[in-house]
Order: sequence, then structure tokens, then C-alpha cells
Amino acid sequence: MKITRRSVALLAAAALTFAAAPAAAAVPDDGGRVDGVAVTYLPDGLHKAGHDVYVDNDVVGSITRNYAGAGATASVSVYRSDAGRDLANLRGWLSDDMPEPVRTTVHGKPAYEGDQNGKNLGILWIERPGVGVNVQVSKNLGEAELHKIAEGAHADS
Repeated sequence: MKITRRSVALLAAAALTFAAAPAAAAVPDDGGRVDGVAVTYLPDGLHKAGHDVYVDNDVVGSITRNYAGAGATASVSVYRSDAGRDLANLRGWLSDDMPEPVRTTVHGKPAYEGDQNGKNLGILWIERPGVGVNVQVSKNLGEAELHKIAEGAHADS
């Protein structure tokens, strides 16, 4: 291969593009905030998919952000209500979605983890009184990525 100014310029441009690419632990390019909860970790290749989904009923209000890419999906839902003051109450509201959870922790706080909707893995915890968070990932991402996303989700002070 003959080295020319053009090939050097192309290689330099490629190196700059690669160097500027986000790493696996990068904050999502949309700021990563879901109703006051910062999402600071997403697996490489996932990006915001569609619009946030808002639900408000007599029991709880929620906002869900979906992420997709690289053959996988994830979502972060933030629940705000009095039901979000107690993990058992919030879990009861979502019991059909996570029928047989196991106890775990997120940020040292009690949490429930389990199969969610038969196709995802999920983890649910109270981030602070009145604010519950549910992270779901497609099963192909696995438990380790589920926990990394959950541990990277923090309510604003």
C-alpha cells in the first residue's frame, strides 16, 4: 500500500472518530434523566428509543424511557406516589409484572429482582420516599448489566 497524504488524513480522521466514540459506561447522549433520576450507565450500543411513556392513574404516576440497540432492550421507569414510600406496596402494584421476585439491594437499599413480563429481567427499589425505580433489560443482556444500570441510576438531590 502506498502511503499518501490522503491515506494519512483518512487514518487521522478515523482515529479521531474512534477516540470520540462513547465508552460502554458513557451517559446516554440525551442526558440520561428520567423524571429526576439520572441514568449514568447503559451497555454499549443502547440508545434512547422513541418517546418517553407517561402514565398517570389513581394510584401512581410513572414515566418510562426505553432504550434499544445491538439486539437488546432496556427501560428505566420512575414511579411517583404514596405507594412509592414502601417497597412492598409498590411491588404489590406491579405484582403481575414480577410474580416471583427475590430480595436484593440497589445502593444498599432493599430491592426486588426477577423475571418481568416473561421476557425481561427487572429490578425494583425505592430510590427515596415517594420515588420508586424499575429497571428492565432483555434477558440477553443478563443480570450483570441489569445491576450495572440500576447501580448507575440515582435520584437528583
